[in-house]
Amino acid sequence: MTSLNTVESALLYVSVYGLSSLCVAWKDKITIGSRKKPITLLFIALLLPVLLAAYRVNVGSDYYNYLWIYNRAANWPISQLVYNYNFISSTPIGMVLVAKITSMFGSERLYFGALATISYLPFLYYICKNEDIGHKGTAIFLYLLSNFSTGLNTTKQIIAINIVLFGLKAVYERKAIKYIVIITVATLFHQTAIVALPIYFLMDKNGSISSGKRLVAIVVSFIGLVIFDNILISLGGRWAEYADSSGTINLTFFLNLWWLIVFLWMRGSLVKKSYRNELNIILFAVGTIMSLLGFWSVFGKRIASYYTIVEILLMSQIPEVVSHSNKRIVGMMILLYSLCMFILSFVIRGQSGLIPYSF
Repeated sequence: MTSLNTVESALLYVSVYGLSSLCVAWKDKITIGSRKKPITLLFIALLLPVLLAAYRVNVGSDYYNYLWIYNRAANWPISQLVYNYNFISSTPIGMVLVAKITSMFGSERLYFGALATISYLPFLYYICKNEDIGHKGTAIFLYLLSNFSTGLNTTKQIIAINIVLFGLKAVYERKAIKYIVIITVATLFHQTAIVALPIYFLMDKNGSISSGKRLVAIVVSFIGLVIFDNILISLGGRWAEYADSSGTINLTFFLNLWWLIVFLWMRGSLVKKSYRNELNIILFAVGTIMSLLGFWSVFGKRIASYYTIVEILLMSQIPEVVSHSNKRIVGMMILLYSLCMFILSFVIRGQSGLIPYSF
């Protein structure tokens, strides 16, 4: 096993993420031979972070917990794993299936690579197919520096969050059954994905959001803060233990609040660019309120991520709605902010146990 020092580790992450983002940004501009082949560049964009995740050793605070899932699945028949499954307290069945399938090939690297693929591919696909996002490379870079990096530790929940984001297309298209199916799939990787189900009901048939629904969403969010611990206790088992978890200084809430102010200030321009941003802003507002849980529950703060994931969509659109002369400056400022947050979170504060990187 080889371990990199702090600077080398940080440079490795940023370099891999930067190359992946450039592949997405240039997918329609570079020719291979005499033809454009965007699928080749997209494959490289996916492969680079996946290899980074697959070949790590003891990188991520929960690395050995996920390795335990793999070893358990390898040694138990699938019938026994499914028979003993409990939706509330068991390891999510999606994780068990990924572990079981990859264990058939006897490769831990394949297991971690498969998890990384599921952590990245839904977001990559969503961004590439989303006409609202002009700066697709920027959106990918923001995601890799934040959620994907966090997912090297909290893998199950990041997978579920990305599947929920992927499902927003069904919300925009008003396809209820499709959205319910997608949320169900997300719960197979983390049961908390069920909190994203109400998102569908925020938007009306014509794509608008009434003032009444905005008010209900805000009020219900605050009610959720009050009863959150009681819900965990009622679920029992390990969920009840989360009710006793301690909080933090919760820098996340203050950052979310700052960006919420920015998004509200630019709301007119963002909504004019795309009606979908009306829903995105409401979702981020709800997520910001839910992130107040971080003051007394670290676990609770993670629930907010199902709603705040749209921050990346909104941030990457800001350069497109400012004046032409400021587009490049604003874009660079957003990239610099995300890079600084990566350094603060994972390098200086050592969150998620990503530094040093070992392989």
